[in-house]
Amino acid sequence: MVRFRLMKEVKANLSPIFSIVLDDNKKIMQILKGVACRRKPILDVEFEGTRNKIWRMSDEGLITKLSRAIRNKRALIADGHHRYEVALEFRKAMKRPKKRQQTNAYDYVMMYFATSDKGGLTILPTHRMVKGISGASFRNKMVKMKEFFDIIYAGSKKNMLSLMRSRGRHVIGAYMGGKDYFRLALKQKDAGELIKSKHSVYWRNLDVVILHSLILEKIFGMKGVNAESSIHFTRDPEAAFNWADGRKNRAAFFLNPPALEDIKNIVKCRERMPHKTTYFYPKPPSGLVINRLE
Repeated sequence: MVRFRLMKEVKANLSPIFSIVLDDNKKIMQILKGVACRRKPILDVEFEGTRNKIWRMSDEGLITKLSRAIRNKRALIADGHHRYEVALEFRKAMKRPKKRQQTNAYDYVMMYFATSDKGGLTILPTHRMVKGISGASFRNKMVKMKEFFDIIYAGSKKNMLSLMRSRGRHVIGAYMGGKDYFRLALKQKDAGELIKSKHSVYWRNLDVVILHSLILEKIFGMKGVNAESSIHFTRDPEAAFNWADGRKNRAAFFLNPPALEDIKNIVKCRERMPHKTTYFYPKPPSGLVINRLE
């Protein structure tokens, strides 16, 4: 395991687990903004088009106030499940002190808390680039697809993306190169009955689950190893369009981002989001803050 070997070698957390806490009354942000307004940041750097600032908070009274504001709140892991699991394995691997009550640095892991404020947190979708689907094969499957979806020929990428945004939920964009732009909108409001799974109804109603279960698996027969080798991922819609244009028998499927409320409901059911479903932005770069474990 690469992450485990890296942590064992450097004895530090180089990248925080990305988590989200609910801050409906904005108490947390009020405290943090107060510190940011009164002091200059100790670090101010730009990385990949995003400006990152860090302030040091040393006032014990404010730290206590912040601790109380966040104490009883639940945090959901938005990104970093593997980092969390590796941290648990690392703790198990370390020699424990004779005194059981004694705690060590490796009993903790560095975590980044982002509030649920829509003004500061953006959820981006991850689009699918699929080998083995051409414009002709897509049209051949349209009759079967129309059992589940209303299909509109969009005519252009701009129109397709606009139609997707206007619908919002249970909608998928499809592009097979050339002028093959389509918008697929699920006919039913609830996809739960259409998808056979032990997961919650919230999980089954995710657009990415609808795409994989109803379109790729049920209609095009892509599942298991076949699906894994045929599907690639990107957050950049332009990259997906270019990929589909690059060769024959390539299709790009576009998704809207899931709502934060849907993510919260899935987490409450103690479930994980499907693989490559969300990308939370902005994220702090690795190495911006380092948590030494010895």
